[in-house]
Amino acid sequence: AERGNTAKGLGGPTDQRLMRRLQNAADGIVVGAGTIRAGNIIYDPDRWRITLSRTGKLPLDNPFFVDAPGKAIVFCSGLIASEDLIRLKSFCQVRIVGETEIDIAAILQIAKSELGINRLLLEGGPDLNAAFLRSGMIDEFFLTLAPKLKGGRDLPTVIDGVSLPGRDTLGLE
Repeated sequence: AERGNTAKGLGGPTDQRLMRRLQNAADGIVVGAGTIRAGNIIYDPDRWRITLSRTGKLPLDNPFFVDAPGKAIVFCSGLIASEDLIRLKSFCQVRIVGETEIDIAAILQIAKSELGINRLLLEGGPDLNAAFLRSGMIDEFFLTLAPKLKGGRDLPTVIDGVSLPGRDTLGLE
């Protein structure tokens, strides 16, 4: 598999039901820019949708932005190019949090005090998960173990090297 592929479909029906329950219990959902680029993400239009982006180069035609007018917000650092900032602001709310790095604690403060988000669901990807872990801002961690393997040289999983020939995943029992 290639980096940037979606993990959608790795879990079974029970995992997917649990994920929907977690989403429904949250006031807002945060996903990484790479997760948005990897595919269409569909959420309840009444929930806040948050993403972080270093570059601002996001697919603004993605349902993440289109299906929730006024509910999508992008957090960036002060290093974002002005033309990318202008482009983003024409589709969604944009907040600069940090001069050179995106400040996770500032995002959570804004989410709580300005957006009324008391429970935020972090859905990854791996870079975003790492940023939240480094900042000590994760209270609970849900991990799905699926009877499938996914791997490849450029994919951060437990399988490195040449990807699985002719398939995205290897089903197991």
